[in-house]
Amino acid sequence: MLLFAWFSQHPAGAAAQKPSNPVGAIDFYGYGGIDIDKLRAALPIHVGDTFPSYEEERATSPRIKEAILKVTGRPAVAVVSVAVEGQYLLHWAVRNDDEEVPA
Repeated sequence: MLLFAWFSQHPAGAAAQKPSNPVGAIDFYGYGGIDIDKLRAALPIHVGDTFPSYEEERATSPRIKEAILKVTGRPAVAVVSVAVEGQYLLHWAVRNDDEEVPA
């Protein structure tokens, strides 16, 4: 009876759910001449937002690249995230106008 009471209060999926990981920092590289505040505002993710899973974090990358291109007119050449001590640190590089794109 005691086990029934515990399971009725703790659904099967609840034990398997991981806590959300917050975005701790967002850094940009190669953004000379770009209004960084405008770029940050256009992003689909912000410092303090959370990702409930690694898969969801990866699914956001195309939307990040799209926002960077829309605001800057330049493609993102790298969108990298690192999970450190329960937080995601996001690093995005924007191509400079005079930078060669590798073939």
